[in-house]
Amino acid sequence: MLVYKFGGATTRSVRGLEQLAGIVARTFETESRRRKDAGLVIVVSAIGHTTRRLREIAEYAENGKAIEAGDTLERIIERHEQLADNAGLTPEAYANAITEFRRIAGEIAKLTEGVTITRELSPRTLDAFLAAGEQFSSQLIYGLLRTYDLPVELVDARTFITTSGEFTNAKPNIEETTKRANAVVRPLLADGNIVLTQGFVGATVTGETTTMGTESSDLTATLAGVVLGAREVVIWKSVPGIFTADPELVPNAKPIRTLSFEEADEMGRRGMRALYQQVAGPLISTSSDAIIRVTAPDKKVLSGTSITLQHGHIRAPKPVALSIEQNIATLYVRSEDAADHKQSESFLAKGDGIPSFALRRAFYYWASDAEITICYPRNEKRPLIRALKEAGYAVQEERPHNAISLLVRTRDAQQNLAAIRERLLRALRRYPVRAVFPVESSFIILIDEDRSLEALKHLHREFFE
Repeated sequence: MLVYKFGGATTRSVRGLEQLAGIVARTFETESRRRKDAGLVIVVSAIGHTTRRLREIAEYAENGKAIEAGDTLERIIERHEQLADNAGLTPEAYANAITEFRRIAGEIAKLTEGVTITRELSPRTLDAFLAAGEQFSSQLIYGLLRTYDLPVELVDARTFITTSGEFTNAKPNIEETTKRANAVVRPLLADGNIVLTQGFVGATVTGETTTMGTESSDLTATLAGVVLGAREVVIWKSVPGIFTADPELVPNAKPIRTLSFEEADEMGRRGMRALYQQVAGPLISTSSDAIIRVTAPDKKVLSGTSITLQHGHIRAPKPVALSIEQNIATLYVRSEDAADHKQSESFLAKGDGIPSFALRRAFYYWASDAEITICYPRNEKRPLIRALKEAGYAVQEERPHNAISLLVRTRDAQQNLAAIRERLLRALRRYPVRAVFPVESSFIILIDEDRSLEALKHLHREFFE
């Protein structure tokens, strides 16, 4: 059984939709000839920029701008209707898609009206807005696959992807998801159907809509792969695999043929845009022997990058890839009374206080007895500063930084990385580096924002060219 995930960048044009349909049709034909372990699940993301526009609608509503919210919603509908028209759907499939687009839009309009009146946008309500993007795209692609005369069944992800109640950043519940997938999805596969579902979206055990974080459709795919026992999860991207750096930032980046689950997971958490930060999490937690492949629609499925349980024998430490996290706010936080050690210790407390929340959402941090430096997503800076000040801490914002990560493949944790560290420091001696420190299997370089891309290219030449 296979799970295919298609991102919004691959489906925002008629050509991309045609490629998707062709890939699905060819794969289904091949799978149909298998005597066992057959089946195909398709996971789709919202079409390019739809999620951002849905967030804009929610924010317009919160600010009482009902007209702007309505205009933005109409643009979303028009975009999907235009794609449906140009993709050549059959009259029946087209009519059904238009009906469903208007139904979803009606639900968004009701949400907008409520938020406009109350001027309150809770994370729960925001998730209800954001989940609509995948509802739009799945209806469009359902009509497309029906037009290709494929036996496809559309299954709402909320009927089986079960999560915690941390709205906008929900965590998957693998045990409950397995139970529901076996009840909802597996019988459809057993009957010879292709199952189409939405990425990014889930629901609590009580049925409240959740989302699992930006770009988490990759996570939906690996979740489906784990709970249904897929032999492969193929993530179709606009780039043909994972590279030694983001090819949009470093034109000479080289393709990486193989990665381990742990390496892929860490690269995602270090800012590699081609990988969702928790993409391999379900496979790691279950020790799955499935394979993740990352490739592009114009490439063969066996090309691109393969991500597996093991990365083979390693004799000496080997640099694997560079990634960069941008838009980081660096905050210097200290106790109002630096001599009050009891208060300063709460920085590293494991309770539910504001400081521990700050650390859980931080990119990186380092601390002494009475002070801590936190690197945080810049778009979350204001609420963090407010919360820390309300908790009685003095907060000072430092100049903007970016974080470059060099992932190093090692045989074990005891291998000596001194030579790579010295080479790294030597290469960076002319750059405004704030700090260099090891985290997991990476070296993290905190560097001034305005020189970070130049440093990234220089490090790539040093280690990979």
